[in-house]
Amino acid sequence: MNAKKLHLIVTGGTIASETSADDVIHLAGTSQTFGEAFLPEISASLHAKAPDDSWEIRCSAPYFIHSENLNLRHLNMLIAHLKEVVKEKPDAMILFVGTDTLAYVSNLLSLLCYGLPIPIYLISANFPIANPESNARANVECALAEICNNASPGVYVPYRNSDGKMYLHHGESLLQAANFSDDFTSLENPEINNLAQICADKTIPLLATASELTAKILAIHPYPGIDYNVFELSGVDAVLHGTYHSYTVSDEKDGFPFLVQKAQQHKIPVYLVPTPGEKRASYTSTANVFKKDLVKGLPELTFEMAYCYLLLHLS
Repeated sequence: MNAKKLHLIVTGGTIASETSADDVIHLAGTSQTFGEAFLPEISASLHAKAPDDSWEIRCSAPYFIHSENLNLRHLNMLIAHLKEVVKEKPDAMILFVGTDTLAYVSNLLSLLCYGLPIPIYLISANFPIANPESNARANVECALAEICNNASPGVYVPYRNSDGKMYLHHGESLLQAANFSDDFTSLENPEINNLAQICADKTIPLLATASELTAKILAIHPYPGIDYNVFELSGVDAVLHGTYHSYTVSDEKDGFPFLVQKAQQHKIPVYLVPTPGEKRASYTSTANVFKKDLVKGLPELTFEMAYCYLLLHLS
């Protein structure tokens, strides 16, 4: 029997960190030392879960950072790296990533890898792996159990929350974690971030044809008293503007309409997300801008998915 192939990709994050004596969390060693230290543990776990299977495990790293420093350069390195790993035809992949930008990475990879015939797991942790309170190993074990049970293709995020429960999130449904919490949640609505609809015109995975990410997207979340005069639009390719809970924005003269007018002068498209779509009534603030056909709506996408979608399609 041919050995199955598991590829581990190390990018850094809390899981690959350690805490110093003065309570500062920093990356531990290098991507190579982290991967090499973890390999025997993963190999033993796979053998325990599926003793009849043999596994060839490889480990690589496109970069090694804390995820708050993630930028387009790193994402382009990750995409190029994934293209090379896919050529090896692995049976599964595990990526070790940071929590700060986890939802953006999971949404981006869900778009890029839709149609690939393998499961891909993103593993993060609430504390460094050496911390006894860390959920790192639990998250890894969940991924390995799924892999041994012949998981369906897709991007997944296994994550044990503070309630002690393990959640297996679909990558395209994951939301950014809130402040003051180490927990992650995802949307249960299958109509939101529906990959089959988003990628309906793609006959091969986006990863195969993805070009370098270059789009400069200004992402804005609304808040009371926002001053749109302070936003500089030169060099911006698109504006992605969030809405309040009720899918609303300020429609005062110096509010959202001012930003739209400013963007029009620079011939910059403005995208509003999320919006109510056709299934519910709109408040006047958003209805007015759509009636004037000044804004593009992305009604079935979360903010994280909308950013990744625009990043791919405007680059």
